[in-house]
Amino acid sequence: MQNFFMYAGVIFIIMLSWTIIFRKRRFIIRYLAPILGALTGITLIGLSLFQNNWDGTGLDYFAAYLFIGSAIAILISALAQVMADLKNDYHAS
Repeated sequence: MQNFFMYAGVIFIIMLSWTIIFRKRRFIIRYLAPILGALTGITLIGLSLFQNNWDGTGLDYFAAYLFIGSAIAILISALAQVMADLKNDYHAS
């Protein structure tokens, strides 16, 4: 279980770093890697369920790492963007 959180944390850090690096860029570039990571994780989980009924292979675990790390990175970066927008609107008025 400890490895699960470690791998999901590494993917989270990579995805969050991507959004921080492209913070000033266009919206689609900023969220491209985390959204693709989450969609890839969901696709791999779905394929593994149809293929072998979730027997605990490494691909299943990697898909879960990828999905959880990407989803948390999307949520945190979106929350940070909303908070920044609220701050800007508050100081503008």
